[in-house]
Amino acid sequence: MFRHLLLATDFSPPSVFAAHAAATLAHRMGAKVTVAHVHGPDDDEAQRHEGLRLLAEERFGQIEDVDLKLLEAKHADVALAAAARDVGADLVIAARHGEHRLDERLLGSTTERLVRHAPCSVLVVHPARRDRVELMKHVMVGTDFSSPSHQAMAMAKGIGGIFEAWITLVHVWDIVPTELLEEPLEAGEGPHDLLERKLNEVRHEQLGEASTEGLLIRDKSPVTTLCDEAGDREVDLLVVGTHGRTGLGRLLLGSVAERVVRHAPCSVLVTRASGSEKGSGDALTALGGRIV
Repeated sequence: MFRHLLLATDFSPPSVFAAHAAATLAHRMGAKVTVAHVHGPDDDEAQRHEGLRLLAEERFGQIEDVDLKLLEAKHADVALAAAARDVGADLVIAARHGEHRLDERLLGSTTERLVRHAPCSVLVVHPARRDRVELMKHVMVGTDFSSPSHQAMAMAKGIGGIFEAWITLVHVWDIVPTELLEEPLEAGEGPHDLLERKLNEVRHEQLGEASTEGLLIRDKSPVTTLCDEAGDREVDLLVVGTHGRTGLGRLLLGSVAERVVRHAPCSVLVTRASGSEKGSGDALTALGGRIV
C-alpha cells in the first residue's frame, strides 16, 4: 500500500516509538524507509549522523532498503515536507509529543504543520499508546462523503487488511451535507434515515461488510466526537482525510485533520492523495519550531 516511508525523528522516546511503527509497517508492506533528522547550524553534525545510524541499526535492522537523511534547517516542518517530496515518500511518520506550548496552541506544533504541508499522507504516532503496533486491532475512519474521505476509507481498508483489524466508519453531522440534498428520499425517510442509508451504502462499497460497522452521530463538533468515540471504543488508529485547504483561516483555526491530530487519544493517519495540490512551505517561513 505504501512504497516509501519517511520517518521524522528527534531521538526522543516518542519518536523512537514512532520508529518502531515505521519498521513494522515497512516490514509488512515491503516498503523502503528514509530516516530523517533536522538539526540546527550549531549542532554537532557528526553526532547527529551517528544517532541516525544507531537508530537505523536498532529499529530497521531487518529492513533491506533504508536511507539516512540529515537536514540542516531552521524550520523542521518545512525541511521534512521538502525531503518527503524529494525522495518520493508516500507516507511520513512522526511522533506527537503530548502537551503544547502556548504558541503551538495558536499556530500548531511542528507535527501539525507537517500534516498541513506534507506532499503525502502522514501518520502521527501517539506517545501515550505504548502497545506494539502489531496489536492494532481497531481502526476508525471518518467520512463526510467527499473524495478525500474516500481516500481515507481506502487507506483504512488497506491497513485493516494488513493487521486484520475491525473498522468503524463514522459520519458526524449537524446538517445534511450539501452534496446529499439532491438525494431522493424514500417513503417516510427523514434526514437521519437518509444519512444512515448513505453511510451503509458507502461502507458496503468502500469497505465491505466483513469486520466493519457504521456509526452515525449528530453533533456540532466532528473533532470532539471523533476523538471521544476513539477513546471510548479503544481505537488504535484514527484515519481522516484532508481537503488541502490553505489560507489565513486555516492558519489560525486549523483544519479538522490537524485538530484531530492534536486531541486524539490514539495514533492518527491523515491521508492525502499522491499528486494532489499541496500547501507551500514558503507560508511557514515566519514560524519557528522544533520537532514536537
